[in-house]
Amino acid sequence: MDDRTRLRELAKQWMEIAALPQMEERRNVWRGMNGGKYIRPAVFVETVSLVDFVEKKELLCSDKYLRGIERMMLETIKHYYEIPDDLMVEPEFYIPWEIERSNFGVDIELYRPSGEGDHVAFGYHHPVHNPEDAYKVKNRTFSVNREISNKRLEMLNDLFGDILPVKIGGFDPAYPPSEGYTPFNGQYVTEVTLNLYRLIGMDNIYFWLYDHPEIIERLMKILTADFVDFYKWMEKERLLLDNRKNFLTGGHYGYMEDSSEPSGEVSLNSQWIWCNAEEMTSVSPDMLEQFVLPFLKNTAEVFGYTYFGCCERIDDRWDMVKKVIPNLKAVSVSAFSDIWKMGEKLSNSDIVFSRKPIPQYLSIKEPEWELLKKDLEDTAKAARNCKYEFILRDVYQIFGDRERLKRWTLMAKAV
Repeated sequence: MDDRTRLRELAKQWMEIAALPQMEERRNVWRGMNGGKYIRPAVFVETVSLVDFVEKKELLCSDKYLRGIERMMLETIKHYYEIPDDLMVEPEFYIPWEIERSNFGVDIELYRPSGEGDHVAFGYHHPVHNPEDAYKVKNRTFSVNREISNKRLEMLNDLFGDILPVKIGGFDPAYPPSEGYTPFNGQYVTEVTLNLYRLIGMDNIYFWLYDHPEIIERLMKILTADFVDFYKWMEKERLLLDNRKNFLTGGHYGYMEDSSEPSGEVSLNSQWIWCNAEEMTSVSPDMLEQFVLPFLKNTAEVFGYTYFGCCERIDDRWDMVKKVIPNLKAVSVSAFSDIWKMGEKLSNSDIVFSRKPIPQYLSIKEPEWELLKKDLEDTAKAARNCKYEFILRDVYQIFGDRERLKRWTLMAKAV
């Protein structure tokens, strides 16, 4: 089977799923989560991190870029048929722009101890070793290669656009567009504290908050300005992807009741931002309030809606976050958080209790089904007066037992 035939086959399957009445039902569930009429808790399983959810032997395209596109399509199709969650499939296929960002004046090198793929542990060689090095850090520059981007768009539309229309927009913060596989396109994630970690490392973050707070503040100002400048540049260059119909963070879709733009252009003040500081989870709430939240506020106020948090603990700092961060619509309640306290804090609120269940219980060889069930039931009790959802992330291994994802999803929907 040649690449064209393979992709057209997948495009037909994609469109068949997108046309199902079930998609509009799910769309209404997500709209209800985000300000419309609340229908029920949403459930989503993220498969991006899962080893061999799409196996290499299933990828038939010979061209490297098209094989990445094939993986994107096949991952979505397999997800729909194997996991009965609230996955959304739209009757269009988006690719991101080819965008280049310079470094921060210093090189950040990523390394993997085993040198194997993107599913193993990794770290960074942090370029800022001492306070003096911090003065080398500067804002990045940005550029878009429209020629390459439009060639890809034209090629894909020629291959299968008559079946599944291909459009262009957005930016994937994790995967290069040249690989074709860009599952995080449209996720406008802050990365401010992540870039701080990449530059100076966790040890220096902890020590310099005490010994050199002026250096932390200097770097946070640069990184915040860099983030805001980048997305304002994207807006000006008309590169944004409307993430009100695209999942903006691990599993939370941004569907709104009214997603129209009067001008026809996508503006930042109508978009979702994924604002988090998980690198600061071990920093005291007081230090978070002083050194982090004011800068995250500057990123969030540029956007229209805020999803706050990732894996960090939130119950001990939520009051500060709520006071400082604007446009809050959803908050991540991770396994490190006290769900009972968060249930009280979000009671009768329009802010979504976005629960991230403990993935380890499902990732081991023999899943801990009773613990998984208890986690779901406890969440439902804690969040009984809230809008809430279950977002299963960071499951890396299922030992070939694909049925366990379906079983967990049905458990989540049954509580």
